[in-house]
Amino acid sequence: MSRFFTAFVALVVSAMPALAEGLPLKVVVAGETRVVSMEELESIGVSGFRTTTTWTDGAQEFTGVLLSDIATANSVSTGTVIVKAINDYQAEIELAEIMSAPVLLATRMNGERMSVRDKGPYWVVYPRDDHPEFADERHNFKWVWQVDSLEFK
Repeated sequence: MSRFFTAFVALVVSAMPALAEGLPLKVVVAGETRVVSMEELESIGVSGFRTTTTWTDGAQEFTGVLLSDIATANSVSTGTVIVKAINDYQAEIELAEIMSAPVLLATRMNGERMSVRDKGPYWVVYPRDDHPEFADERHNFKWVWQVDSLEFK
């Protein structure tokens, strides 16, 4: 029984990155919800930067889609975006802020897709090393991980 349990846990853990890739992202604009795959999202264009975070050791390389590019692709240029996680945590971010700095909806850390266990599949990441104003504790609540929806208002 113990071997079966160990094998089952190993199988589930090894599948987690694949499961994260399969999680869709809901994008809500003007009350209309669209569900997009990670591949559809990344077709907007992938960007990246290296930065430190409060939740990781040392600087990490993040890649993903800029929130400003997602807004532009959805014809949104003003207002706010409510970023919601799978556990219903949410943060409201001014579009002016994401249009003025390269804020990512990261899909990878250090070249690897992020599993739900590792803050994936989507994580809002600020370039805090290049923009010290984002290293302030007042911005930490905006680093939403395990994102499952973006609602533009």
